[in-house]
Amino acid sequence: MDLSVLKDKYTMCMNRFYIYFDKIGFTPTFLACVEELVLEQFKDDFKNMPCETFFNWRFYKEFPNSHFLKEAYSFNPFFQDNLLEPTHFGGTVTYACLQLAYFMGFKEVVIIGMDHSFKEKGLATKVEVRNYEKDESHFDPNYFPKGIKWKLPDLDKSEYSYALARDHYKQNGRKIIDATIGGKCTVFEKGNFSDYL
Repeated sequence: MDLSVLKDKYTMCMNRFYIYFDKIGFTPTFLACVEELVLEQFKDDFKNMPCETFFNWRFYKEFPNSHFLKEAYSFNPFFQDNLLEPTHFGGTVTYACLQLAYFMGFKEVVIIGMDHSFKEKGLATKVEVRNYEKDESHFDPNYFPKGIKWKLPDLDKSEYSYALARDHYKQNGRKIIDATIGGKCTVFEKGNFSDYL
């Protein structure tokens, strides 16, 4: 996708999307990462972000110039519209970002490039060490290089969380559109990226 059309829009990216900042020709407005394994292993990268950052509060000592999302101790996901209070990450940083966008006051969120299909199969949330030369589950083959630890995504938990977000937005006169090209997620209303520019 040509993302240059988003240069003057509010944009929120996640995790290691920063490796594409030079390729897209602009810096997104916000970057969020709440996964502890990612924050631990790419700590030095996250310290030098050229945009507003939101991280898991457990890393507040590591990133003093960032904002933090505190995770609630709750087994079941819930939607938190006041992020001054703890929230549930719902098994995916995308869910954390949907709560963040709601808290910021955005009435319409358009999702593009959302992962919801992964080459690796196995027990959800199990920590594994990458043993492939190329990462075939993300947008760049060097996203999680060989030797990096990661957790297999829990797609069922993600979908449950997404449904909570979809319904909360809708009940409050807001909207989430999934404009991911070829996306596998069926929770959100689908839309064409170009229609929302």
